[in-house]
Amino acid sequence: MLDLTTGTSSSTSPQPAERSPSCGGAKMGQLMPADGRCRFTSQFDGVTRCGDPAYDHGFCRFHRDALDRGEIDGDGVMSDACADQRRRREISYHGMKGLPPNPDRA
Repeated sequence: MLDLTTGTSSSTSPQPAERSPSCGGAKMGQLMPADGRCRFTSQFDGVTRCGDPAYDHGFCRFHRDALDRGEIDGDGVMSDACADQRRRREISYHGMKGLPPNPDRA
């Protein structure tokens, strides 16, 4: 089992934490999610996570692009700079199962 505070395995010999290849522990050296899914959490309910596979920095390709554009921050929180409500919904609903339908697509 991985200890998230130290980044080591609970086995007798410490193991390095899994990181995305491009992460390198630099600016956003976040651990990749253990389940391999994107770590973006919907602002709709604050609990539902994106179901797409993690690609880079723990985000799927779609949410990584949103990060690169400055629409979300490194923690996956929506930026106030993203003022377009349709785009905010698109980001928040992407890869979500179990949420009500996106009103822009209903």
